[in-house]
Formats: sequence, structure tokens, C-alpha cells
Amino acid sequence: ESEWHIHHTFEALIWGAILLLTLLASPVFSVLVINPAFALLGKLSYSIYLNHVPILFFVIDSSKKAMGSDSYEATMQVFYNPLIGFAMSVALALVTYHCIEAPFLRLKRRLRA
Repeated sequence: ESEWHIHHTFEALIWGAILLLTLLASPVFSVLVINPAFALLGKLSYSIYLNHVPILFFVIDSSKKAMGSDSYEATMQVFYNPLIGFAMSVALALVTYHCIEAPFLRLKRRLRA
């Protein structure tokens, strides 16, 4: 079990290399990464980080309980659930950013002044 998560390190390195090559390749490709949608995801990234695990657990676990674990693994739900979880995480991140994080950031600026 100590090596169970090692693949995440390799995956992160591969995605980092892909991102770096995309940015260095040409200005045309950098538009794929430098755009308003990714800027918004960057702003929401901490909120997404905080809420994605419980949301994914809820979505995946409820599907497994409804279908049975073996049936779940054999359906397209295996591919849809992470997409549903991502959409739910971004939606909740928008709410938590605007209702919690942004007010505290404004308060922080006022307290520094």
C-alpha cells in the first residue's frame, strides 16, 4: 500500500511536461492554456481542491451502492462520474469562492490598510 499512490507522482510529472511543452511550443498553442476559462479555474482552484474529494466520494459511492460494485465497474458510469464530480466541484467552488473566500480576501485587504 505504500506504493499505491506513486502513480500520481508520475502522472503529475507527465502533465507538467505536457503543459511546459505546450507553453514553449508556440504562441498559438499557449492559447490552449492561457485563457479566461483556465484563469477562472485557477482562481477557484483552492475551493475545488477542498471540495472535490467528498463530492467524488459521494457520486461514485452512491453509484456503486445503487448498481453494485461489479456492475458499476462494467458500465460507462465509471467514465461519467468523474466528469459529473468535476462539474459539481466547479459549481460548488464558485459558490464557496464568492460566499466565503472572496469576502475574507476583501477583509484581509481592509485590515492591512
